Amino acid sequence: MDCLVHLSDPPFTVITLSEIEMASLERVQFGLKQFDLVFIFRDFTRPTLSVNSIPSSQLNNVMEWLKWVVYLKLGG
Repeated sequence: MDCLVHLSDPPFTVITLSEIEMASLERVQFGLKQFDLVFIFRDFTRPTLSVNSIPSSQLNNVMEWLKWVVYLKLGG
């Protein structure tokens, strides 16, 4: 509930929501089969993390998750 976990392919990734300052959806266009998601961390000395080639069929799920995260972050 408090983190994003990716365990399908190495390198395995766990990001806690408290580490994230901003998330950016990239390459979101009609007709493309995949999009990317880039995380910018609160510690600006840390490099950004790109999650590449997310199937476009998951776009609505990712957007809903991001909305939910923002809602919780604002004290919803």
